[in-house]
Amino acid sequence: MKYPGRFEQLLLQRQAQPFAWGVSDCAMWAFDAVLVSTGRDPVPDVRGTYSTALAAARRLRLEGGWPAVCAARIGRAVMPDEAQDGDVAQVHPAHCAEEMAAVGALAVVWRGQLVAQGAQGLVQLPLSAALGVWRPQ
Repeated sequence: MKYPGRFEQLLLQRQAQPFAWGVSDCAMWAFDAVLVSTGRDPVPDVRGTYSTALAAARRLRLEGGWPAVCAARIGRAVMPDEAQDGDVAQVHPAHCAEEMAAVGALAVVWRGQLVAQGAQGLVQLPLSAALGVWRPQ
């Protein structure tokens, strides 16, 4: 993580921010974390292009699913047991809100846990909920 202080500021800003498609959803949380941590925006072409669950699911399907999105836009895959602060993880659908259970979600690794966007702000999940992990470059 190139800029850990900026990530901590983002954590404080988003701690109680409610879920909103395309603004403060799981993907935008992870992509914003990459942006503040590395200085590189992985999704400038995606920002502002969706505002519903259906539109988000369509976009995800067009891009090939979370593993394809993360490999193309985040960085290289690492084993979950090698996860470091700032890595992006795909969350197992069992840990997702009902409307995203079919496709899963993204979270950010922080201090041995996953931090994900929840309905009323950020939530913590166990690292064991990660299906895959990608290291931002």
